[in-house]
Amino acid sequence: MSDVLPELIEPPINDLPIEAIEDVLRDHYGLSGQIFPIEGRQNPYFLIDNGHMRYLLKVAPAEGPLEEIEAEHALMRHILRSPDGPRVPEPVVTRDGGDTLVLPLGGEDRRIRLLTFLDGTAPPSGEKLPDQAVAAFGAISAALAKACWISNIRSCSASRKGTCARPARRRSRFCPPSSTRKSAT
Repeated sequence: MSDVLPELIEPPINDLPIEAIEDVLRDHYGLSGQIFPIEGRQNPYFLIDNGHMRYLLKVAPAEGPLEEIEAEHALMRHILRSPDGPRVPEPVVTRDGGDTLVLPLGGEDRRIRLLTFLDGTAPPSGEKLPDQAVAAFGAISAALAKACWISNIRSCSASRKGTCARPARRRSRFCPPSSTRKSAT
């Protein structure tokens, strides 16, 4: 193994003109507003502020893993439906009802998606987090876990004999089964 550190790779420069992003927002989402490129990302991101709400437009190569995006969107929507879930971004559907678009931008096909934007500050990188931040992270983690697990859902499915199923504990398909979770002991 070498003691030489790998050379850091600079993130690509955002090569997409603001006018193209304005067209996407207007034509596919029915939105307009101020557009701010977010630098330092592997793929272009844009903060959209229309005066009422803020959004995050994500642009990625079209051949990227669509299944991961679909799972992420489904998980966000699941958490949003939970009364005790933490605040998470919400996927914004296109005028055609889709979660993503594939459009030619900047000379290549790109997958585009729009999410609501949650204001906040990123934790400092490379620094120890204060106890208050660690406690807040724990509270958010607990709320997320609670929102992710569906418990005490009663289902009554009529069988051929007309009987009902017993109350069952069901889990979300987005969370691991309890047998794979680590005990807190």
